[in-house]
Amino acid sequence: MFDRGFFGDRRTDRLVHVAERIRRRFGIKLDEFPTWSKIKELSLVANVLKHGSGRSEHDLRKIRPDMFGLDEGEPENVSPILYRAFRVSVEDLRSYADALTAFWEDLGTRAEELLGRVK
Repeated sequence: MFDRGFFGDRRTDRLVHVAERIRRRFGIKLDEFPTWSKIKELSLVANVLKHGSGRSEHDLRKIRPDMFGLDEGEPENVSPILYRAFRVSVEDLRSYADALTAFWEDLGTRAEELLGRVK
């Protein structure tokens, strides 16, 4: 069902790549799901935690600057994220969990609709 390149490569945003492949193959537009922006945000959070400074950090700072701050007494000109405070609140975690639950429920509903058309 999925070929080796389904998940993209390291040069592309894998989440967007997968969404595009699902759209082409099944006609499901994941980016139209109400939870899609929260899913993308979670992907950025995960990438920042895994990889530190880089494209994901830059993109996350644009949409959630409140997650970044300096620890008390830290110089402001420090650049590596390892020396910066990166905060994911309990509320954020709950929001991500709710978004993931709703996303999979929406996807299941959409899949059932597609299967109903196949019968």
